[in-house]
Amino acid sequence: MNQIKLIEKSKLSDDQLFAINQRLKDPVHKYDAGPPEVWNRYQNYMFAVVRKDDDAIIGLVEASGRPVACPGWWIDSEYRNQGYGYQVMDTLAEYLVRDGVKKIGPIPMQGNSQEHSKKLVKRLRESFLR
Repeated sequence: MNQIKLIEKSKLSDDQLFAINQRLKDPVHKYDAGPPEVWNRYQNYMFAVVRKDDDAIIGLVEASGRPVACPGWWIDSEYRNQGYGYQVMDTLAEYLVRDGVKKIGPIPMQGNSQEHSKKLVKRLRESFLR
C-alpha cells in the first residue's frame, strides 16, 4: 500500500515550506544534490513527498520536462532505506502519465546512493513500458 503522496510546492502551507527549508539547511544535507539544489529556485514541477499517516515531509521531487521528463528526487536522510523510494517512483510515474509525459529521459545519478538510485530509475522507466 502506498504510504506517500506528492504535494505541489505551490500548495504547501507556510509551515511546511518553513520545515523543508530548515531541514535543507541542516549540515547533514550540505552536499546533497538534486532537488535540494533547486528547491528555492524553481516553482513549477516541484513537489514535497509527504507521508500520508502523519503528513511528515520525507523528501522532494523535481519533475520538469514535457513530453519527455528527466525527474530528480531526494529522500531526507531520516527516511532513507525504509522502502519509500519505490513508493516515490510509483507515485511519480502515475503523476507523470496523467500529466502527459510519454517517456523518461536521462536521469543523472549523484550522491552516495547510486546503486539504489539505479534500481529506482529502472522501476520508474518500467512504468512507461506498460
